[in-house]
Amino acid sequence: MANISDGEENNTTSKKITLKTFDGVKFEVPEAMAKVSQTIRDIFKADCGKSLILLPMVTGTTFALVIEYCKKHASIVDLEELIDHVSMLTIFELIIAAHFLKINKLMDLICQKMADIDGKSPEEIRRGIYFANGFTLRTEEEKAELRHRMILGLDF
Repeated sequence: MANISDGEENNTTSKKITLKTFDGVKFEVPEAMAKVSQTIRDIFKADCGKSLILLPMVTGTTFALVIEYCKKHASIVDLEELIDHVSMLTIFELIIAAHFLKINKLMDLICQKMADIDGKSPEEIRRGIYFANGFTLRTEEEKAELRHRMILGLDF
């Protein structure tokens, strides 16, 4: 279980909430940090302060980034750094998590990142966004070979 502190010096006195993602990863976070999410706030109220909250739409990896956002949001740091070098898959997972957790400022930040793509060429997009799954620019020779194979009806 990941124990996340919010930078307070006296973390032992602040109440902690345990959050469990759908892939089974547990996070123990300060109550104030968890309540940045409207969804967590609502679940916490409805369950009368229950200490374990399930997050069925969020993976552990994605929730770790959400926690980083919450920490940075609390310290008012440049939040764009958080999503500058993540894969497109992670961006889409963050959109789902931010929507599910109702963290509007994170959703705005991610949507702005997606809107910044508008009007860019594929090469500019590839340079500006880190693709973790090996999307690379093809050389002219590779492009010519690919076109040749397509014309001949060969497998790629």
